[in-house]
Amino acid sequence: MNQSIHMVDMLCDVMPPIESLRAYTAAVGHDIETEDTAVAALRYTNGALGIIYGTTASWPGQFRRFEITGTKGTVIQVENSFTVWQFTDEKPQDEKIRAKFGGITGGGGVSDPAAITHDNHTRNFKAFLDALETGEDFWIDGAEARKAVEVILAIYRSAKEQRPVKLG
Repeated sequence: MNQSIHMVDMLCDVMPPIESLRAYTAAVGHDIETEDTAVAALRYTNGALGIIYGTTASWPGQFRRFEITGTKGTVIQVENSFTVWQFTDEKPQDEKIRAKFGGITGGGGVSDPAAITHDNHTRNFKAFLDALETGEDFWIDGAEARKAVEVILAIYRSAKEQRPVKLG
């Protein structure tokens, strides 16, 4: 819940809804009372398949990685950069995207949690406070934020009950 929620949130934002998943959790690298590793196989409502893998047991720590790959192209994001941005139907802006977002940036916290910046959290809190002050809707509503929590809870449930879990 703590280590991978932001990546699961991004997954829920850019991919179709998850129909079902099958998950496993374990403490494989730390002598702790909870899991340090979780993996889930996903089936999306459109028939696509995917995986989630989250761990704090990878020495010395690995960059966050998000991959979407299919028959028409592949995008791989490592930290805040695209290491792969390739499509069968290339567009003129694709080269600009590769040039602008190609180098790996970020990485604070990979092997040192104290190095994690609070910049994103600070921006989110400010945006929320601005919405309260102006009376405008916050750009992320509760229903949208709940999607990632639902996926994480389904992962825990599947692992505990040792069976696939349907979402939605």
